[in-house]
Amino acid sequence: MYNCVHTTNINGIKASLVKVEADILRGLPGFIIVGLPDTSVNEAKERVKAALLNAGLKLPPGKITVNLSPAELKKNGSCFDLPIAISLLAACGEIEPIEKEHKMILTGELGLDGKINPLRSVLPVILTGINNGIRDFIIPYANKYQIFDIKDTNIYLAKDLEEIIDFFKGNKDLELFSGNKKESDDHINDYCPDLSEVSGQYAAKRALEIAAAGGHNMLLLGSPG
Repeated sequence: MYNCVHTTNINGIKASLVKVEADILRGLPGFIIVGLPDTSVNEAKERVKAALLNAGLKLPPGKITVNLSPAELKKNGSCFDLPIAISLLAACGEIEPIEKEHKMILTGELGLDGKINPLRSVLPVILTGINNGIRDFIIPYANKYQIFDIKDTNIYLAKDLEEIIDFFKGNKDLELFSGNKKESDDHINDYCPDLSEVSGQYAAKRALEIAAAGGHNMLLLGSPG
């Protein structure tokens, strides 16, 4: 029993397309992930099994192999949880094969209760998919505020594993992203001071740039000016 879906490997502001292949064979029970996974990806085994159990599903006994291709690319992060779970469910016949007609990218971290936790960033995921001709995506609901409306794309928002399973079974529709409301427009000032307007203070401005780039805290003391 074999199935594959697609996801991305996020590295900073860039992402690479990854194929997630799942195969379940007769034999001694086991679950291995190959394709140069790091520790967080290997831990997906436990998160996926617990999430499936709490969704009322159980993987069949047998030798489970998940391959992350291309194998030479080091995989990192918890974004592989959701695609691994869905690929396994399709491989064991719980849902129909996902990519019969066209490719779809799935991404998201699974909680043990089956909830889909947000990722640090999903914009690189969507841009990478579009650059590879993929127009359908399933992302965590909580990441909806990081993206914008993109023509000719279907971006589905998911809160938990159960509703995704129902979606693929045809029992339920996932919420389709339709753009973010610009609720904060009224609170945006027309003018905001800029560091380029500060005369002198080169060391202080340089320190502020470094703190902003690295996300560090900073405390400025002294009188203004």
